[in-house]
Amino acid sequence: MEADGKAFQKLMERLAILDPEGETILAVQAENEPGIMNGPARDYGSRATEAFTCPLPEKMLGMLVAFPDSQVAGCWEANGRKTQSWSEAFGRHAEEIFTAYAVAGYVNEVARRGRTCYQTTVYTNVWVDNHRLKIPGKDYPSGGAVSLVMDVWKYVADALDFISPDNYQQTNQGYMACCDCYSRNDNPLFIPESGLLEWNSRFMFSAVADYRAIGICAFGIESILNDGEIGAQEQAVAESLQILGALAPGLVRYHDKPMTAVMQEEYAQYQYLELGHYVGIAYFTNCNSLVGRMGTDWNWHNYQHKDYLKRQQRGGCRGRGIIIQSDENEFLIAGDGFQLNLLPADGETPVNYLA
Repeated sequence: MEADGKAFQKLMERLAILDPEGETILAVQAENEPGIMNGPARDYGSRATEAFTCPLPEKMLGMLVAFPDSQVAGCWEANGRKTQSWSEAFGRHAEEIFTAYAVAGYVNEVARRGRTCYQTTVYTNVWVDNHRLKIPGKDYPSGGAVSLVMDVWKYVADALDFISPDNYQQTNQGYMACCDCYSRNDNPLFIPESGLLEWNSRFMFSAVADYRAIGICAFGIESILNDGEIGAQEQAVAESLQILGALAPGLVRYHDKPMTAVMQEEYAQYQYLELGHYVGIAYFTNCNSLVGRMGTDWNWHNYQHKDYLKRQQRGGCRGRGIIIQSDENEFLIAGDGFQLNLLPADGETPVNYLA
Protein backbone atom coordinates (compact mmCIF):
# COMPACT_ATOMS: atom_id res chain seq x y z
CA MET A 1 0.00 0.00 0.00
CA GLU A 2 2.81 2.39 0.83
CA ALA A 3 4.54 1.65 -2.49
CA ASP A 4 1.33 1.99 -4.50
CA GLY A 5 0.43 5.21 -2.71
CA LYS A 6 3.85 6.67 -3.44
CA ALA A 7 3.66 5.68 -7.12
CA PHE A 8 0.15 7.10 -7.51
CA GLN A 9 1.21 10.33 -5.84
CA LYS A 10 4.12 10.69 -8.27
CA LEU A 11 1.76 10.10 -11.20
CA MET A 12 -0.64 12.76 -9.94
CA GLU A 13 2.21 15.20 -9.37
CA ARG A 14 3.19 14.75 -13.01
CA LEU A 15 -0.39 15.25 -14.19
CA ALA A 16 -0.60 18.46 -12.17
CA ILE A 17 2.35 19.78 -14.17
CA LEU A 18 0.97 18.64 -17.54
CA ASP A 19 -2.62 19.80 -16.96
CA PRO A 20 -2.60 22.43 -14.19
CA GLU A 21 -6.04 23.85 -15.08
CA GLY A 22 -7.71 20.45 -15.38
CA GLU A 23 -8.77 21.13 -18.97
CA THR A 24 -7.65 17.79 -20.46
CA ILE A 25 -7.72 15.08 -17.81
CA LEU A 26 -11.29 14.24 -16.81
CA ALA A 27 -10.64 11.42 -14.33
CA VAL A 28 -7.96 9.07 -13.06
CA GLN A 29 -8.49 5.44 -12.10
CA ALA A 30 -6.87 4.22 -8.88
CA GLU A 31 -6.11 0.48 -9.12
CA ASN A 32 -7.78 -1.94 -11.52
CA GLU A 33 -10.45 -4.50 -10.53
CA PRO A 34 -8.96 -4.91 -7.02
CA GLY A 35 -9.49 -7.99 -4.88
CA ILE A 36 -8.32 -11.60 -4.48
CA MET A 37 -8.72 -13.73 -7.60
CA ASN A 38 -7.96 -17.40 -8.29
CA GLY A 39 -7.84 -18.21 -4.59
CA PRO A 40 -9.88 -18.19 -1.37
CA ALA A 41 -12.20 -15.39 -0.35
CA ARG A 42 -9.75 -14.00 2.22
CA ASP A 43 -6.10 -13.91 3.21
CA TYR A 44 -5.27 -16.92 5.41
CA GLY A 45 -1.97 -15.55 6.66
CA SER A 46 -1.43 -15.30 10.41
CA ARG A 47 -1.97 -11.53 10.66
CA ALA A 48 -5.14 -11.67 8.57
CA THR A 49 -6.50 -14.63 10.53
CA GLU A 50 -5.89 -12.81 13.79
CA ALA A 51 -7.77 -9.76 12.50
CA PHE A 52 -10.57 -12.00 11.21
CA THR A 53 -11.13 -13.53 14.64
CA CYS A 54 -10.97 -10.20 16.52
CA PRO A 55 -13.99 -7.97 17.29
CA LEU A 56 -15.20 -5.73 14.46
CA PRO A 57 -13.20 -2.48 14.18
CA GLU A 58 -14.89 0.80 15.00
CA LYS A 59 -14.95 1.92 11.38
CA MET A 60 -16.84 -1.21 10.34
CA LEU A 61 -19.36 -0.62 13.11
CA GLY A 62 -19.71 2.93 11.83
CA MET A 63 -20.51 1.57 8.36
CA LEU A 64 -23.30 -0.62 9.76
CA VAL A 65 -24.83 2.44 11.39
CA ALA A 66 -24.37 4.67 8.33
CA PHE A 67 -25.91 2.13 5.92
CA PRO A 68 -28.60 0.30 7.91
CA ASP A 69 -30.41 -0.82 4.73
CA SER A 70 -27.32 -2.33 3.09
CA GLN A 71 -26.93 -6.03 2.34
CA VAL A 72 -24.04 -6.18 4.81
CA ALA A 73 -26.19 -4.69 7.59
CA GLY A 74 -28.84 -7.24 6.66
CA CYS A 75 -26.32 -10.06 7.17
CA TRP A 76 -25.38 -8.55 10.52
CA GLU A 77 -29.02 -8.36 11.61
CA ALA A 78 -29.63 -11.97 10.52
CA ASN A 79 -26.69 -13.10 12.68
CA GLY A 80 -27.92 -11.33 15.81
CA ARG A 81 -25.87 -8.10 15.51
CA LYS A 82 -22.82 -9.85 16.99
CA THR A 83 -19.48 -8.04 16.97
CA GLN A 84 -16.95 -10.41 18.57
CA SER A 85 -15.58 -11.74 15.27
CA TRP A 86 -16.25 -11.37 11.54
CA SER A 87 -17.62 -14.92 11.33
CA GLU A 88 -20.09 -14.32 14.16
CA ALA A 89 -21.16 -11.02 12.66
CA PHE A 90 -21.66 -12.02 9.02
CA GLY A 91 -21.89 -15.80 8.77
CA ARG A 92 -21.17 -17.31 5.35
CA HIS A 93 -20.41 -13.88 3.85
CA ALA A 94 -17.85 -13.01 6.51
CA GLU A 95 -14.72 -13.70 4.47
CA GLU A 96 -15.80 -11.60 1.51
CA ILE A 97 -16.95 -8.69 3.71
CA PHE A 98 -13.70 -8.87 5.70
CA THR A 99 -11.66 -8.72 2.49
CA ALA A 100 -13.75 -5.87 1.08
CA TYR A 101 -13.14 -3.81 4.22
CA ALA A 102 -9.39 -4.33 3.89
CA VAL A 103 -9.14 -3.77 0.12
CA ALA A 104 -11.35 -0.67 0.26
CA GLY A 105 -9.08 0.79 2.94
CA TYR A 106 -6.04 0.01 0.81
CA VAL A 107 -7.44 1.68 -2.32
CA ASN A 108 -8.67 4.62 -0.29
CA GLU A 109 -5.18 5.31 1.02
CA VAL A 110 -3.72 5.14 -2.51
CA ALA A 111 -6.38 7.54 -3.81
CA ARG A 112 -5.93 9.86 -0.83
CA ARG A 113 -2.18 10.10 -1.43
CA GLY A 114 -2.75 11.04 -5.04
CA ARG A 115 -5.31 13.69 -4.24
CA THR A 116 -2.93 15.57 -1.96
CA CYS A 117 -1.18 17.01 -5.01
CA TYR A 118 -3.74 17.03 -7.83
CA GLN A 119 -7.46 17.58 -7.46
CA THR A 120 -9.35 15.72 -10.17
CA THR A 121 -12.01 13.02 -10.29
CA VAL A 122 -10.67 9.71 -8.93
CA TYR A 123 -12.51 6.42 -9.20
CA THR A 124 -11.84 2.69 -9.20
CA ASN A 125 -13.39 -0.03 -11.31
CA VAL A 126 -14.98 -3.36 -10.40
CA TRP A 127 -14.96 -6.86 -11.84
CA VAL A 128 -18.64 -7.39 -11.08
CA ASP A 129 -20.11 -10.46 -9.39
CA ASN A 130 -22.84 -11.65 -11.75
CA HIS A 131 -20.63 -14.22 -13.45
CA ARG A 132 -21.15 -18.00 -13.62
CA LEU A 133 -21.63 -19.36 -10.05
CA LYS A 134 -20.94 -16.00 -8.36
CA ILE A 135 -18.30 -17.42 -6.01
CA PRO A 136 -15.91 -14.78 -4.57
CA GLY A 137 -12.28 -15.48 -5.39
CA LYS A 138 -13.21 -17.86 -8.20
CA ASP A 139 -15.76 -16.16 -10.43
CA TYR A 140 -14.85 -12.60 -9.46
CA PRO A 141 -12.21 -10.97 -7.20
CA SER A 142 -13.18 -11.29 -3.54
CA GLY A 143 -13.11 -7.92 -1.81
CA GLY A 144 -13.97 -5.86 -4.87
CA ALA A 145 -16.86 -3.42 -4.68
CA VAL A 146 -19.52 -5.87 -5.87
CA SER A 147 -23.20 -5.55 -5.00
CA LEU A 148 -22.95 -7.26 -1.60
CA VAL A 149 -20.24 -4.94 -0.29
CA MET A 150 -20.85 -1.77 -2.30
CA ASP A 151 -21.82 0.16 0.84
CA VAL A 152 -18.67 -0.99 2.66
CA TRP A 153 -16.66 0.56 -0.14
CA LYS A 154 -18.71 3.77 -0.18
CA TYR A 155 -18.07 4.24 3.55
CA VAL A 156 -14.45 3.15 3.78
CA ALA A 157 -13.12 4.46 0.46
CA ASP A 158 -14.39 8.02 0.74
CA ALA A 159 -11.40 9.40 -1.19
CA LEU A 160 -13.01 7.99 -4.35
CA ASP A 161 -15.57 10.11 -6.20
CA PHE A 162 -17.37 7.06 -7.51
CA ILE A 163 -17.05 3.32 -8.09
CA SER A 164 -17.53 1.99 -11.61
CA PRO A 165 -18.55 -1.42 -13.00
CA ASP A 166 -16.83 -3.18 -15.88
CA ASN A 167 -20.08 -4.24 -17.52
CA TYR A 168 -19.62 -7.17 -19.90
CA GLN A 169 -23.02 -8.71 -19.21
CA GLN A 170 -24.52 -10.16 -22.39
CA THR A 171 -28.15 -10.35 -21.33
CA ASN A 172 -30.48 -7.42 -20.91
CA GLN A 173 -31.36 -8.55 -17.38
CA GLY A 174 -27.73 -8.94 -16.29
CA TYR A 175 -26.59 -5.69 -17.86
CA MET A 176 -29.37 -3.63 -16.28
CA ALA A 177 -28.90 -5.29 -12.87
CA CYS A 178 -25.27 -4.16 -13.01
CA CYS A 179 -26.27 -0.60 -13.96
CA ASP A 180 -28.86 -0.57 -11.19
CA CYS A 181 -26.28 -1.47 -8.54
CA TYR A 182 -23.84 1.31 -9.50
CA SER A 183 -26.35 4.06 -10.28
CA ARG A 184 -27.18 5.69 -6.94
CA ASN A 185 -27.65 9.13 -5.48
CA ASP A 186 -24.13 8.87 -4.07
CA ASN A 187 -22.61 7.14 -7.11
CA PRO A 188 -23.11 8.27 -10.72
CA LEU A 189 -22.90 5.48 -13.30
CA PHE A 190 -19.69 5.41 -15.32
CA ILE A 191 -18.82 2.28 -17.32
CA PRO A 192 -15.04 2.21 -17.90
CA GLU A 193 -15.09 -1.21 -19.62
CA SER A 194 -17.69 -2.91 -21.78
CA GLY A 195 -17.78 -5.33 -24.71
CA LEU A 196 -17.12 -4.78 -28.40
CA LEU A 197 -19.84 -7.07 -29.76
CA GLU A 198 -23.36 -6.35 -30.98
CA TRP A 199 -25.19 -6.78 -27.67
CA ASN A 200 -23.35 -3.82 -26.14
CA SER A 201 -24.35 -1.61 -29.07
CA ARG A 202 -27.94 -1.84 -27.79
CA PHE A 203 -27.47 -1.98 -24.04
CA MET A 204 -25.45 1.23 -23.82
CA PHE A 205 -28.51 3.29 -24.79
CA SER A 206 -30.40 1.92 -21.80
CA ALA A 207 -27.44 2.81 -19.56
CA VAL A 208 -27.76 6.41 -20.73
CA ALA A 209 -31.55 6.72 -20.88
CA ASP A 210 -32.56 4.67 -17.83
CA TYR A 211 -29.54 5.24 -15.56
CA ARG A 212 -28.13 8.56 -16.86
CA ALA A 213 -24.65 7.13 -17.34
CA ILE A 214 -22.03 9.88 -17.46
CA GLY A 215 -19.69 7.87 -19.66
CA ILE A 216 -19.28 4.53 -21.47
CA CYS A 217 -16.06 3.03 -22.78
CA ALA A 218 -15.59 -0.09 -24.88
CA PHE A 219 -12.50 -2.04 -23.77
CA GLY A 220 -9.84 -2.49 -26.45
CA ILE A 221 -11.46 0.00 -28.81
CA GLU A 222 -8.05 0.58 -30.42
CA SER A 223 -8.00 -3.05 -31.61
CA ILE A 224 -11.10 -2.95 -33.83
CA LEU A 225 -9.31 -1.57 -36.90
CA ASN A 226 -8.01 -3.94 -39.57
CA ASP A 227 -6.11 -2.19 -42.36
CA GLY A 228 -7.90 1.01 -41.42
CA GLU A 229 -11.36 -0.54 -41.50
CA ILE A 230 -13.61 -1.32 -38.54
CA GLY A 231 -14.16 -5.06 -38.17
CA ALA A 232 -17.58 -6.44 -39.05
CA GLN A 233 -18.20 -7.75 -35.52
CA GLU A 234 -17.37 -4.40 -33.94
CA GLN A 235 -19.24 -2.23 -36.43
CA ALA A 236 -22.42 -1.96 -34.37
CA VAL A 237 -20.61 -0.88 -31.18
CA ALA A 238 -18.51 1.65 -33.09
CA GLU A 239 -21.61 3.17 -34.66
CA SER A 240 -23.46 3.35 -31.33
CA LEU A 241 -20.51 5.11 -29.72
CA GLN A 242 -20.44 7.54 -32.65
CA ILE A 243 -24.15 8.23 -32.15
CA LEU A 244 -23.70 8.92 -28.44
CA GLY A 245 -20.65 11.05 -29.15
CA ALA A 246 -22.58 13.18 -31.63
CA LEU A 247 -25.49 13.42 -29.18
CA ALA A 248 -23.32 14.37 -26.19
CA PRO A 249 -24.21 18.10 -26.24
CA GLY A 250 -27.89 17.18 -26.26
CA LEU A 251 -27.43 14.72 -23.40
CA VAL A 252 -25.86 17.49 -21.33
CA ARG A 253 -28.39 20.12 -22.34
CA TYR A 254 -31.40 17.89 -21.68
CA HIS A 255 -30.01 15.83 -18.82
CA ASP A 256 -33.10 16.50 -16.70
CA LYS A 257 -35.59 15.68 -19.45
CA PRO A 258 -37.34 12.32 -19.96
CA MET A 259 -35.25 9.84 -21.94
CA THR A 260 -36.32 6.51 -23.40
CA ALA A 261 -34.11 3.79 -24.85
CA VAL A 262 -35.04 2.07 -28.10
CA MET A 263 -33.69 -1.48 -28.02
CA GLN A 264 -34.74 -4.31 -30.32
CA GLU A 265 -35.17 -7.58 -28.49
CA GLU A 266 -34.49 -10.81 -30.37
CA TYR A 267 -36.99 -11.31 -33.24
CA ALA A 268 -38.89 -8.16 -32.27
CA GLN A 269 -40.68 -6.33 -35.07
CA TYR A 270 -41.42 -3.21 -33.05
CA GLN A 271 -41.28 -1.58 -29.61
CA TYR A 272 -44.28 0.17 -28.09
CA LEU A 273 -43.47 3.43 -26.30
CA GLU A 274 -45.29 5.76 -23.93
CA LEU A 275 -43.81 9.26 -24.11
CA GLY A 276 -45.68 11.73 -21.95
CA HIS A 277 -48.76 12.85 -23.88
CA TYR A 278 -47.75 10.65 -26.80
CA VAL A 279 -47.67 7.01 -27.76
CA GLY A 280 -45.37 5.60 -30.37
CA ILE A 281 -44.03 2.57 -32.14
CA ALA A 282 -40.41 2.06 -33.14
CA TYR A 283 -40.50 -0.21 -36.20
CA PHE A 284 -37.26 -2.12 -36.66
CA THR A 285 -35.52 -2.46 -40.00
CA ASN A 286 -33.92 -5.83 -39.44
CA CYS A 287 -36.46 -8.35 -38.19
CA ASN A 288 -37.85 -11.79 -38.99
CA SER A 289 -39.32 -11.81 -42.49
CA LEU A 290 -42.28 -13.86 -41.27
CA VAL A 291 -43.68 -10.85 -39.43
CA GLY A 292 -43.84 -8.81 -42.58
CA ARG A 293 -41.36 -5.91 -42.60
CA MET A 294 -38.19 -7.53 -43.92
CA GLY A 295 -37.61 -6.35 -47.47
CA THR A 296 -39.12 -2.90 -46.94
CA ASP A 297 -36.53 -0.16 -47.33
CA TRP A 298 -37.82 3.12 -45.90
CA ASN A 299 -34.90 4.98 -47.44
CA TRP A 300 -35.29 3.89 -51.08
CA HIS A 301 -35.98 7.50 -52.09
CA ASN A 302 -32.79 8.79 -50.48
CA TYR A 303 -29.71 8.10 -52.59
CA GLN A 304 -27.47 8.57 -49.52
CA HIS A 305 -29.10 5.62 -47.79
CA LYS A 306 -30.11 3.36 -50.66
CA ASP A 307 -28.07 0.42 -49.30
CA TYR A 308 -29.23 0.91 -45.72
CA LEU A 309 -31.47 -2.14 -45.46
CA LYS A 310 -28.92 -4.47 -47.04
CA ARG A 311 -26.25 -3.24 -44.65
CA GLN A 312 -28.53 -3.78 -41.66
CA GLN A 313 -29.35 -7.32 -42.72
CA ARG A 314 -25.77 -8.22 -43.61
CA GLY A 315 -24.37 -7.00 -40.29
CA GLY A 316 -27.12 -8.56 -38.18
CA CYS A 317 -27.49 -5.25 -36.36
CA ARG A 318 -30.57 -4.71 -34.28
CA GLY A 319 -32.37 -1.42 -33.91
CA ARG A 320 -31.24 0.77 -31.05
CA GLY A 321 -31.17 4.38 -30.00
CA ILE A 322 -32.52 6.99 -27.64
CA ILE A 323 -35.44 9.42 -27.57
CA ILE A 324 -35.17 12.63 -25.54
CA GLN A 325 -38.38 14.52 -24.87
CA SER A 326 -36.80 17.97 -25.02
CA ASP A 327 -40.13 19.74 -24.52
CA GLU A 328 -43.75 18.79 -24.00
CA ASN A 329 -44.36 18.48 -27.75
CA GLU A 330 -40.79 18.07 -29.01
CA PHE A 331 -38.48 15.07 -29.35
CA LEU A 332 -34.81 14.58 -30.13
CA ILE A 333 -34.19 11.16 -31.70
CA ALA A 334 -30.87 9.42 -32.37
CA GLY A 335 -30.08 5.84 -33.27
CA ASP A 336 -30.02 3.28 -36.04
CA GLY A 337 -32.19 0.52 -37.44
CA PHE A 338 -35.63 1.85 -36.59
CA GLN A 339 -38.34 4.19 -37.74
CA LEU A 340 -40.33 6.04 -35.07
CA ASN A 341 -44.02 6.74 -35.51
CA LEU A 342 -45.54 9.07 -32.90
CA LEU A 343 -49.18 9.80 -32.25
CA PRO A 344 -50.58 12.29 -29.74
CA ALA A 345 -52.59 10.49 -27.11
CA ASP A 346 -55.30 13.12 -27.43
CA GLY A 347 -55.30 12.85 -31.22
CA GLU A 348 -54.71 16.57 -31.73
CA THR A 349 -51.28 17.80 -30.55
CA PRO A 350 -48.71 18.23 -33.38
CA VAL A 351 -45.37 16.40 -33.33
CA ASN A 352 -42.09 18.17 -34.16
CA TYR A 353 -39.28 15.89 -35.35
CA LEU A 354 -35.93 17.54 -34.62
CA ALA A 355 -33.68 14.73 -35.87
